[in-house]
Amino acid sequence: MEILSKLGIDWRLLIAQIVNFAILLALLYKFAYKPLLALLEKREAMIAKSVEDARAIEERLQQTEKSAQEVLMGARKEAAEIFEAAEHTAEQRRKQSLEKTKEDLRQIVEQTRMMLKNEKEAMVQEARAEIAHIVVRATERVLADVAHEKVNDSLVQKTLEKITG
Repeated sequence: MEILSKLGIDWRLLIAQIVNFAILLALLYKFAYKPLLALLEKREAMIAKSVEDARAIEERLQQTEKSAQEVLMGARKEAAEIFEAAEHTAEQRRKQSLEKTKEDLRQIVEQTRMMLKNEKEAMVQEARAEIAHIVVRATERVLADVAHEKVNDSLVQKTLEKITG
């Protein structure tokens, strides 16, 4: 201890300062260092939680994007199926319409043929009646002097039967 006094250091004062320093260190440890460590640990936990949340959000985002892609692909596939079904339906309706039009046209042609046939028969009947009438008149003129009325009627009937039958 003599060495310390030769250097001008009071050993009691040194011990008091060491004790004061230890007390100060203990107080700083208890009131400053521990709260600072707790704050740093809390911040570290908060940062770790934020990083973990960011990873979870990234994963959810990727899952959401994947789901969106799947939904989009499904929608596109469904749209293609709907479009194909619509085309198929339109083609069937076009074919049905074409068939109906053909059938209507066939019926119109058949009706026209029947009308023409009926008109032809009516014209033939009319022509036969007119020819029979002309033949009767001509026969009456030729036979007026030769035959009497009964023979005339008989001839007219036979001529009509030949012409109409």
